[in-house]
Amino acid sequence: MTIRPFLTESDFGKWDVLPGDPAEEEIDYSNPDVVDALRRRERLKENWRADLDYPKGVWRDEIIEAHPWWAEAWRNWFLRRSCEGISFINGCIRGWSSESKSGERSSF
Repeated sequence: MTIRPFLTESDFGKWDVLPGDPAEEEIDYSNPDVVDALRRRERLKENWRADLDYPKGVWRDEIIEAHPWWAEAWRNWFLRRSCEGISFINGCIRGWSSESKSGERSSF
């Protein structure tokens, strides 16, 4: 098992904006897989919002001030995890919704 490499400063800020959601007209709310994915996506968005301020409230201020690079690196580590999950779920939602509308069915 490999672990992702830790972030570099050039990565900081990449995940401060959420990926775009599918347009409402693209979403098939009658598909139970889509509805489940929408719920999961909302939970990831809540995690992302909570991580925007990380490590404030978790680390003591003097630790953040003493180690600003580590604080920002961990913050971006958590944001990346949520953003990548949201991007994946959005792709599933688009795919499942288009399959439902076209009458096809495949698995992701």
